[in-house]
Amino acid sequence: MTSSQTKYLALLPILLICLLIGVSPARFCIIIVLIDIIGIFYFISRRQIDYSFFLVTLAAAFWGPYLAIASVPSLFLFRLLLPIHLGLFLLNYRKKAINNEFKYIVLGLAIWILFSAVTILWSDYPTVSLGSLYFEFEIAYFILFSVYYFDSLVRIKKAAIVLSINYCVIMLYSLIGEYFLEIHLKFSTAYTSGYDTRPTGMFVNTNDFAAFISMFFLIFLLSLNRKKLWQRIFAVISTTVLLLIDLLLIIQTNSRSGFIAFIFILLLLFVKYSKTQNVIFMMMIAVVGMFFRPNNSKIVDISTLITRVEMTFLGKMDSTAERMRIYKYALHSIAHHPFGVGVGSSQKHVFYLLNGYMNLPPGNNQSMGMHNFLLAILFDTGFIGLAGFVIILIYMCYRASKLFLSTSSYVFSYPLLTLIGFFAASVGSSSIFEMRTVWIAFGLAVAIVINREQILKGGQYV
Repeated sequence: MTSSQTKYLALLPILLICLLIGVSPARFCIIIVLIDIIGIFYFISRRQIDYSFFLVTLAAAFWGPYLAIASVPSLFLFRLLLPIHLGLFLLNYRKKAINNEFKYIVLGLAIWILFSAVTILWSDYPTVSLGSLYFEFEIAYFILFSVYYFDSLVRIKKAAIVLSINYCVIMLYSLIGEYFLEIHLKFSTAYTSGYDTRPTGMFVNTNDFAAFISMFFLIFLLSLNRKKLWQRIFAVISTTVLLLIDLLLIIQTNSRSGFIAFIFILLLLFVKYSKTQNVIFMMMIAVVGMFFRPNNSKIVDISTLITRVEMTFLGKMDSTAERMRIYKYALHSIAHHPFGVGVGSSQKHVFYLLNGYMNLPPGNNQSMGMHNFLLAILFDTGFIGLAGFVIILIYMCYRASKLFLSTSSYVFSYPLLTLIGFFAASVGSSSIFEMRTVWIAFGLAVAIVINREQILKGGQYV
């Protein structure tokens, strides 16, 4: 473990103390970001100020609206830091050699975003369309700057450390605060509804949280060092403990897509990287963790978990029927509007489809996603807009699959595994436009694929 990792891990007890003494979620998030800023600037050279600030911006994006200005809820820290980073980037710009294949990513983003902008001309909800266009800009920001900065294993690992610290903090909070104490953060549906106690982390709903668990567990694996014996032991123990927490929480979310993606990712990891001694050790820890009995009572009831998994797939027929209704409506609309109905408009159309127009307050601002990201792009921007994003996906699936099959290093397996989580999120979450964590993980996957030659030349990859 590097000295930087040690310093970060030393902060975890402080964060746990903050939770236990009742620090408010808003102040708690501010503490996290301050630690991020201090730590990042500590182990990054000042000559790389724009790169350092990009890591700070990623940490702020991780927490999103929880770092908002009280008087202006929509203006949170990430949106303040983003233009500052762009300014620092222009002042410190250094030309870099980037794989020519990057043109496919740029072309796909250009087609998607530019045609999305054109669809505002005929959108029924131009205000919503402008907001969605801004989110597309954020998506492009995460992808393009990830490719620019994450061109070596050293930089990839530093970013993974920053993101993993935040990930572990929110997982511990969800385990202690949500699972055991049923205390949820303020934007969670569990907080606003008062009756739904399922964990949502710092997200609004459970499907978003389930997708986040899978994708950031992969980033956590990127942050680990395994060169020395004690580092390998630490990696096995920390991975096993986090894996148990992740599995417990993802079952509690009742997210079908999230659960399937998580299990599929674990199976691929197991098949490719399992070693007999590691498997035995992990099984021992799993048995101890699952059946540890304080005061002769189980922390986790296995039969209850099994029942919950069964209900996840057999007890959500109304949800399935609702989604089929949305899909049929979308396909019917696409047949009549091949150029789309306006970027972002699907959120309004789906809401009114399910709730009607009657008995709604004037100026209603509610919306609902389509639970299918690619179908939403097709609905909003037609076949041209979808073609742009499909270019990116085809390229990524092809290259990520080749890397996964041709190399043994985990860093080159990460892109394909992340794509699995991405596809699960695209059909499980109501809308991934606003899920910055998804696009941070996706951008990191694109960066590894595009910069694979530089990473290989640098050596010492994991």
